[in-house]
Amino acid sequence: MSKPRPIRTYRLRPEQRVVITLTLGMPGVAPVAGAVMEDDAPLVFRIGLLLLAGAGFLIIAGFWRMATIVRHDTIVVRQLLRTRMTAWSDVLALDIEAGPTLGRGLLLDREGRRFALTGGVGTHVHEVREMWLRSRGEGWTPLDPGFVTAAERRMQARSSALGWAVTGAAGSLVVLLVFGYTLSLGRRGRLSLDASAGRHRAGGHVRRRVPGPAAGPTLGGGR
Repeated sequence: MSKPRPIRTYRLRPEQRVVITLTLGMPGVAPVAGAVMEDDAPLVFRIGLLLLAGAGFLIIAGFWRMATIVRHDTIVVRQLLRTRMTAWSDVLALDIEAGPTLGRGLLLDREGRRFALTGGVGTHVHEVREMWLRSRGEGWTPLDPGFVTAAERRMQARSSALGWAVTGAAGSLVVLLVFGYTLSLGRRGRLSLDASAGRHRAGGHVRRRVPGPAAGPTLGGGR
């Protein structure tokens, strides 16, 4: 059975995704490639740069993948690593978040999961909400405020845990890069000292092999 055709798909415009890709991806390509291909770069430094490049790739891939797809009977929210498909009858609330992220749509399903609509829905949240109001069915009843409060607390807890995890990962990556860069500087310093010492030894060896001036004839002849 084929999937029903979407009524509308909300996602970033192609030119926006291209700008994000160029802005986040292009500045780091040459430095990462050069450091990874460099023979004397420490392994720790290479691993750190590869992890940094991988994180940037995931962010870019997220902007290309994330979308909110509205259908007659369901709403599909594509996130970076998962896809949530919820029937309109299982949507218990769909509202706009107040605060610094004004305009972000939040969906609450029957299982108590509360998550954001992705793909740049932005100012079009009211369109999605109107579709839900028309399609949720006559049996829909208002929510218990305690149910909403519990869902909001779980969402805040997940956001806080994710924030701490990202902060810890970023801090670990910075420490790894600094440690690798320090090793790289130390190795280059040792190589420079060894090269200088080698040139000094070679110069001294050449000076010792230069013959001295020839002895002149004596004034007094021998008897």
